[in-house]
Amino acid sequence: MPSQTITLESQALRVKVLIDKDGAAFLQEVLPLPGTPPAPAFKNFSDSYVPLVEVRLAGAGTERNKSSKSLVGSYVGARLRYQSHGLDTAADTQTLHVRLKDGISGALVTSHLTVYDGFPVLRATASIQNIGDKELVVTQLTSLVLGGLSTGSERWWHEYRLSVPNNSWFREAQWVEHDLPSLGVDDCGVYGRPDEHWGSLGHYSVSNRGTFSTE
Repeated sequence: MPSQTITLESQALRVKVLIDKDGAAFLQEVLPLPGTPPAPAFKNFSDSYVPLVEVRLAGAGTERNKSSKSLVGSYVGARLRYQSHGLDTAADTQTLHVRLKDGISGALVTSHLTVYDGFPVLRATASIQNIGDKELVVTQLTSLVLGGLSTGSERWWHEYRLSVPNNSWFREAQWVEHDLPSLGVDDCGVYGRPDEHWGSLGHYSVSNRGTFSTE
């Protein structure tokens, strides 16, 4: 199939989803407007694309990054292929729905991407449906996978901040901000070593912060 780019754009944000010639889907760009894409600074890779959605099924594991903590590199995510897409428009939002299918497991995954007029914010969710003839046990499903964070700057780990909610029953919208090196996310030089590591497998996860049962 010919490759195509699906664009979702508001006054404040532009989102591009790339469908390659094999039908694989990637989040190509998330750009606040007005703005220009950063000049790529690839050091070790020809591109920074990762699957639009990652799925882990019971017994499937990950294809390359052998870690139970890793949410990327799943077998199912690498097999997902584009089926169709649609756009819902409301008064101040637009939502793009991209439907992907795994021909082996029968999983049909839909990525839902929403942009808002006047705010450079992307809301991402995902849903999964079993359209095959066998039972599926889903252990992980990503809402957003964004690659290329390390390609726009030689010292990319100083370009980002991670804000984590720390809400309580009487104090909502409480945020804690971290720089990436303090979380162990920076350039540790592991790629390119003789033992052929693809990455550090480092991760930072948050679960059940504050007084709410889930966040």
